[in-house]
Amino acid sequence: MVAWRWHWLAMVTISLLGGSVSLGGPVTAAGRLIPNDQLPQSRPLLPHRAQSPEVDRLIQQADELFYRQDRYAEAARLYQQAIDQGGVNRPEAVGPLAQCLMLLGRDAEAIPLLRRFANGNPGNETWLSRLAIAEYRTRDYAAAEKHLLMAIQSWETKRASGDLNDIQRVTLLEQQSYAYRQLLRTLIAQGKIEAALEWAERGRARALVEVLMQQAARQPTAESLSIGQIRQLAKQLNATLVTYAVLGKTPKIIGDEFEDDSIVAIWAVQPNGSIAFKEVDLAQVSAKSLTELVLAARGAMTAVLPTAGSATTELKRLYQLLIAPIAPQLPRDPSQRLVFVVQGATNLVPFAALQNPNGDYLVQTQTIATTPSLQVLAIAEQRRKTQTPAAQPGLVVGNPVLMPEVPAGPDGQRERLAPLPGAETEAQAVAQMLGVQPLLTDQATKSAIVAEMPNQRILHFATHGVLDLDANLNEFGRPRDPNAPKARQGGVIVSPGSVIIGGNVTVNGNNANLALAGEGVVQPAVPGLLALAPSRGDDGLLRAAEIATMRLQAQLVVLSACNTGRGRITGDGVMGLARSFLVAGVPTVVASLWKVPDNPTKTLMIAFYQALQRNPDTAVALRSAMLETIKQHPNPRDWSAFITVGAP
Repeated sequence: MVAWRWHWLAMVTISLLGGSVSLGGPVTAAGRLIPNDQLPQSRPLLPHRAQSPEVDRLIQQADELFYRQDRYAEAARLYQQAIDQGGVNRPEAVGPLAQCLMLLGRDAEAIPLLRRFANGNPGNETWLSRLAIAEYRTRDYAAAEKHLLMAIQSWETKRASGDLNDIQRVTLLEQQSYAYRQLLRTLIAQGKIEAALEWAERGRARALVEVLMQQAARQPTAESLSIGQIRQLAKQLNATLVTYAVLGKTPKIIGDEFEDDSIVAIWAVQPNGSIAFKEVDLAQVSAKSLTELVLAARGAMTAVLPTAGSATTELKRLYQLLIAPIAPQLPRDPSQRLVFVVQGATNLVPFAALQNPNGDYLVQTQTIATTPSLQVLAIAEQRRKTQTPAAQPGLVVGNPVLMPEVPAGPDGQRERLAPLPGAETEAQAVAQMLGVQPLLTDQATKSAIVAEMPNQRILHFATHGVLDLDANLNEFGRPRDPNAPKARQGGVIVSPGSVIIGGNVTVNGNNANLALAGEGVVQPAVPGLLALAPSRGDDGLLRAAEIATMRLQAQLVVLSACNTGRGRITGDGVMGLARSFLVAGVPTVVASLWKVPDNPTKTLMIAFYQALQRNPDTAVALRSAMLETIKQHPNPRDWSAFITVGAP
């Protein structure tokens, strides 16, 4: 029987209050936090309407058809009647009419309606972004660019509010990300490739960048990288920087649509400053969704009894999509770094295992690293160079034999995690190379480890990783149940852009994180647990949210456990263990993308530290370890799960 360093933890969310909208947690509008005691116990989040009975009646009838029944043509006629009967200055009639027209493909008719209220004033960002979508679809790209810039700049001002914490800024970026994607489409349509790269960088991992900048220089905001700075970074690192932007074709018109990822834009920046750009439509590889392709490849790789050739087929398809378009720009020297700037489903891609048409793995010719943004990479590299060395050489944790109990499912039952003998052997070998004593079995308590973490140069965890995703949502923040009800179908309308909803809120009897998943207005959880030995009344689980509050001096953290590189995928990157260690001050994290088997992981990690003693470059050492592990464990499932995040 194979031992796996993993466990799946299902969370059960409990509604505290009843009603159409029940508020057991904070709601923030336009970047300002509203205290709970100022909120009604139950209210519909609908726009205020003036006293005009006939106009109100028509709007209400149109709302029923539009929001609840998706009958856009009939709703449009009623909204138009309301406007004709005195509602010409009523945005709650004009706006939905424009939306209905756009949904019917009548963008040219929607544009003059949207222009009535679309301007640069705060609160009008949604009008501006919808106007830009209509202008883009009528090929007025210059106007679309202008209005998107107005909307984004206003939203960025709200995100920069000093009243907001990291998770609240992530929430705002998550619901505003569609405007950045629309701007990329608009710039690319005009041939503004370098400007598009700048905005691709500016529209990702902004909350993380701001946290890291504040820690480093106490700056309240951080300017994004210019094209010149991006070129300089490639030269400084002697690396080829490959940025992926997941675009797609689904516009956000109502506000709760889930965008597709059928188009991928790719920029490759070489150390000499040259920039190549490719745009790939997934139809070219006979696929509808990048997410489906990635999950198919991962499923084929990690299956206990995979179909012969299926993993190879899927890995070659991903290579054809993500690597082949920029293959001429890849480094010819294997020692030169190749850094992937990932977004969306590319966060889950095992780049090392992608296979070219000849069947060669990418790791056989490239030294690979990943980062959520180029600016995160630049900050992490600067921190790596300037950080004061910690007093202690390292902390090594292996196989806490008193493994904690974790929930096994929504029925409330709990089970104790199984011991990992390979992890114990691994920890002993790693500790010997670092010249330290490992914390093993009953010594590997959470309290002891947390006390030792702040003053260590290297942190190595060989244990179980627990991915505690929300029971209702997958890691992309989408409902697991495709038929889950949306808030608007129950008469609750929330326009995304500058709204933050906290925990314990229900909408029409459903958790807000489920009912408002498409709007992206609910604060995302930060999943991810490391299993340690319980002691002194604690449960032995070291949570990602706890790690993010620490201040660490470690240069390197190695999470030799399952799913430690995964979490909730947002516009700010992956919310999980790896990001939390970056927030805690660590420049480089090695983490895993799936359930890693115990013995092959032991082989890989021992080879990794042996290589690290020869060359302190983490990405080079990880490549060397993979090439060594392939000799004993040729299945890519056994060696390609681990990635470097941050400074390579």
